[in-house]
Amino acid sequence: MTELAGFNGAAWWRAQVDNLNACAFKESVGELTDDQKEAWRRGDYNFQLFGDHQIRLALIDDPCYQTGFGGSNAFLLVRSGEKVVVTQVLDGYYSRVDNSVDIDFAEVNGEKLIEVSTSNSMPPSLVTYFFAIEAKTQRGVPRKIFRDGRQMTHKVYSAMLLGARGAPELSIIRNHRLASSFSAYEESDRGTIRDSDRRLSRIVYRWNGKFYASH
Repeated sequence: MTELAGFNGAAWWRAQVDNLNACAFKESVGELTDDQKEAWRRGDYNFQLFGDHQIRLALIDDPCYQTGFGGSNAFLLVRSGEKVVVTQVLDGYYSRVDNSVDIDFAEVNGEKLIEVSTSNSMPPSLVTYFFAIEAKTQRGVPRKIFRDGRQMTHKVYSAMLLGARGAPELSIIRNHRLASSFSAYEESDRGTIRDSDRRLSRIVYRWNGKFYASH
């Protein structure tokens, strides 16, 4: 985290994340070769940096955990003046899906929310986490916008659709705004959706102005 906090150079923050990922892939400056471009399109490279010019997510390999499945830890980097504030947001993460992590942002009542989405194939599932930036410390803090029973949480789960038709799973942010509603799925013996060898039930979450609740 101390090393990541040292990424405070203006040039690094001005650079596009795609360009920085390409430099890491090529391990040097300059245009990718044709073979490298094809490998990039195939997804042979695991992206480790996401975000914009103010907030970035760094996915750092963990050499001691699930090395065959991208074992890693994720850190949120927030640029605050000449300082970079670092918060760990995923600890001991791994997945059998290539490039299984992504980030998005939404503005809600003047507050910037950060969505960290993940996916896995065993079982086929998606988990999305939401964070906000604490004004005083500039640290990333869980933003509990989902009601699960009587409890509030900052994450939401869905089974992954493999072939069944239905509303997309966990489509929460659209054009940098929170959707008025979104769908999640869960395996259930009483599920009416047949997907491969599973039966799924659809759960609809609706936004009431403060949080999402299932209906």
